[in-house]
Amino acid sequence: MAEMRFKAATGKAIGETIIERRLAAACSYLKEGETSIAAIANFCGWKSDIAFRKAFVSRFGVAPREWRKSNSHQ
Repeated sequence: MAEMRFKAATGKAIGETIIERRLAAACSYLKEGETSIAAIANFCGWKSDIAFRKAFVSRFGVAPREWRKSNSHQ
């Protein structure tokens, strides 16, 4: 019931929204350039680096390390 109301209000599933927020947080950490990929995966709620990498590549088309090289503030 909550899932249906959420989707009606936002147009997205709750799970999809959570993943988007987790990936947004990961991007913020990656831009800082100091935190390891493994730590970012852990901070953002993925059970493994591999699961994080798969979700990241699925969303952005590149691995977190490559994304960091292109988007880091440093």
